[in-house]
Amino acid sequence: MYDDMHAELLALMRNFELCYRLPDTKPETWLAPQLLPPSKPSDLMNWEQPGDLALRYRYEFMPKGLISRLMVRQHRFVPKSDLGWVTGVLFERDGTQVLVEIPSEGGEIVLRARGPERKELLSVIAADLDALNDSFHGLQHKVEKLVPCICSECCGLAIPVYFEQKRLLQRKKDKKLKIECPSSYEDVDVLELLDGIRVNRLPSWAKEDANQPKNRIFSNHSGYIYGNNHKVAEEIKLRLLSLNVQCVDSEKNSTFCIIELIGDNYSIEMYEKEFTNKQVLYYCNKDIVAEFPDNSTDTIVLGYSPDSIEDFLYSLDTWLLINLKPS
Repeated sequence: MYDDMHAELLALMRNFELCYRLPDTKPETWLAPQLLPPSKPSDLMNWEQPGDLALRYRYEFMPKGLISRLMVRQHRFVPKSDLGWVTGVLFERDGTQVLVEIPSEGGEIVLRARGPERKELLSVIAADLDALNDSFHGLQHKVEKLVPCICSECCGLAIPVYFEQKRLLQRKKDKKLKIECPSSYEDVDVLELLDGIRVNRLPSWAKEDANQPKNRIFSNHSGYIYGNNHKVAEEIKLRLLSLNVQCVDSEKNSTFCIIELIGDNYSIEMYEKEFTNKQVLYYCNKDIVAEFPDNSTDTIVLGYSPDSIEDFLYSLDTWLLINLKPS
């Protein structure tokens, strides 16, 4: 169906932060990080060292594909793509390295930096991760940023004690400028903790590459969502809002529709007659998705799990990528 749309799909994947072009390759080669190996490269095993400048992000809910998108956005700092995998990547610049990965237990993203400009490169990568987090509606309230302790004991550890950044900022505001390390019981300066991961001015090389594609959003589209499961419908709405899609209350004002098939009176054919000349995506509980026949070659029915719908939302992203054009 899409055999003759290679150029269009490649452009959309690039705009949607799903791939980037590898430099100095003939023929031209593109890398999709989500297709990298699932396992951490052997060269990066036990990479942690005492003295690394570290930062952790703890997620109440972690969207899928954060590492892949971060790798695409900052690929100018990825000279060795073989040091990337599905849940991690090594960023490098002139002897400075930042390893970003999701630990095996999940729920967190850990950044570790070393080298002459470790604070600067860490700040660039962390700022872009912050921007990615902010692009998901409501996610900023479900992420904690953790700062490493700098007491004499923790400085000698590859995995030190961490403090919540927001707690440190509150102590700074309240002029409580000392905090005790729960491991060594040593008092640590709050301002030094905060300054350890902050730079007052980024170097010129940290500026965004002018050749990078800018916003990858769908602000020229509006979507109508009809669903019986209000929780799932709300998650779909939040996903669309994160892409700047306008959600409307009537299919008449929409450029596409997302419809849940429910009950015994479903009829894809009925909906297709009602929503003529519109892109329509159907979805339902995955336990009954097989019951819905394909009434046309273009009909797509996605299944969701009531317990975890992240895979469903990822499939929704793919459908949007293929069927809509970002502005």
